[in-house]
Amino acid sequence: MTPKKNFRRKHPASSSEDLENALMRIAKTAEESKSSSSSSFKNVSVIVASFSQVFMLLVVVWGYFYTVVPVFQKEKLTEDLARLEIEKSRWEQEIKNHARNIQQTQKELSLLESDRHELENELNRIRSEKQQAEKTLEQLAVREQDSRVKLQTTAEALADAENQLYEQQRLRLLGKTPISMEFVFLINNAGNVFDIFKRNSASAVEDELRAAFIQPIEFVDKKLDELKEQANSVSSGIYRNVHFRLMDEFKTGIQKNTSVLQCPEPNYQSWAAEYRRALTIGDEMVESCIEFHFEVRAEKEGWSQREISSLKNSEFWSEQRRVYSHSCTVAIEHRISKLYRERWSHINEPCKERLSKISSIALEPDSTLSLTPFRDMSPPIESYVRSQIQASIDGWYKTTN
Repeated sequence: MTPKKNFRRKHPASSSEDLENALMRIAKTAEESKSSSSSSFKNVSVIVASFSQVFMLLVVVWGYFYTVVPVFQKEKLTEDLARLEIEKSRWEQEIKNHARNIQQTQKELSLLESDRHELENELNRIRSEKQQAEKTLEQLAVREQDSRVKLQTTAEALADAENQLYEQQRLRLLGKTPISMEFVFLINNAGNVFDIFKRNSASAVEDELRAAFIQPIEFVDKKLDELKEQANSVSSGIYRNVHFRLMDEFKTGIQKNTSVLQCPEPNYQSWAAEYRRALTIGDEMVESCIEFHFEVRAEKEGWSQREISSLKNSEFWSEQRRVYSHSCTVAIEHRISKLYRERWSHINEPCKERLSKISSIALEPDSTLSLTPFRDMSPPIESYVRSQIQASIDGWYKTTN
């Protein structure tokens, strides 16, 4: 084994400093070998040793740079890489922690921002309420002043109204309260119908019925004039305002219920013609009335047929016939007149009701629900007239006895 190999086994190279020491020892060994060999052999050996040492040096240098250094660098890189991985993990964890902290901080900032907006809104609301309260306070102060003035005015008006009410109650107790226009008309119109259906005025029945017919809608303007006159007659401003307010309400109510106050008018010409026809029917039934009374008298007196024949040619029979004729004529005409008056009153009753309730119809809308419906406006039919006249004839004797 050569001194170089022994030397390498005993002193392996591990670094640059070790390499230098190894070279020095090789050189020293070479010198020692050189001195101990022969000159020729020594020269060859020296040359070979030198070349070997140089080669060995080159190998060591090559091995150092291509094996030791890369391994060392690899190990160092591995260590650095592991250390960097550890640092990376640590920094990643710290980054995650910081990210969570930042996210939490952002949430807290968002909540704080929301709270800030709410507080600002609340502050603005409080400021607005404060301004509104101050404005309301000023308005209340003005209203209070106005209320004091109105209170004084109201007190004076109440005193005036009390005097006016006292005067009205005094007139009512004295019986001097004016009667409403519609009631005055109805009272005056109540007896007119008795003067219409008479034989001596049969030709004027049409005109008299037309004048006597009650049409409530025609009294609206008269009622408004009455209300206006009452409003102008009072001295109190409050009562005057009340009357004018009632006038406005009356106008509005009448406009809504015009159709209720418009009564369907009868055929006056037909009524006049039928009345004259009824008088003719009555005249035709006078003879049967006379005969009926003679039959009743004969039955009551117990006359025989021979006595009746004898009496018919006597002055007694003529005088009795004249009396019966007059009684039958008067009774039949009275019955016809009563029949037509009752029929006229019957068809005219809904119109009279509407006139008497004209104020209720205007001021109380629900009052129209209870009004009597309009009725058939035609006069009594001929068959009904005949039956009523005959019933009057049949009952005349029983009534007079």
